[in-house]
Amino acid sequence: MKKSFTLIELIFVIVIIGILLAVAIPKFKNLSDSAQINNFIKTGEDAVNIIRENFINLRDLNDYTYTPSQTLSNNGGINKTNKTFSITGLINMNKCQYGYYVNYEQLKCYYHSTNPNTNHIWFTIKLYPDKIIYNIQCGFNSYQENNDPVVKKCRELIGGKSYISETIPL
Repeated sequence: MKKSFTLIELIFVIVIIGILLAVAIPKFKNLSDSAQINNFIKTGEDAVNIIRENFINLRDLNDYTYTPSQTLSNNGGINKTNKTFSITGLINMNKCQYGYYVNYEQLKCYYHSTNPNTNHIWFTIKLYPDKIIYNIQCGFNSYQENNDPVVKKCRELIGGKSYISETIPL
């Protein structure tokens, strides 16, 4: 006699596969968001290290002077004639915003999620002549953001807080 699966057995297997997929897909999405946010935070930390190393090399090894200047930044960030440099001479991050103030420059980068309501995760790097201030912000503490899984994951990654700041001397 030929042995084969009955229709009930096949339906039972399909239901089990469906249940497993229903459980696994949300977990995979959460894992993907976590990896992306972790990568975003790591990018900020790497940017701080690159800025610090390049700053010290230009200042200490080449006798350049740090000058917060939008004009200088718009022209490549390094003026070899005057031996001056700005933040864009230290790092170039395409999708970030540069700001120029009286005594410092700022680099601000936003995390862009697949969720259009989650654009309140960012890091800022403020470059002064004597220090770097690095901040990470995970939301504004609104009700909607407090329940957003992406904002929650960001806060988990920075120790359960919505905001951290670090000052690094130069």
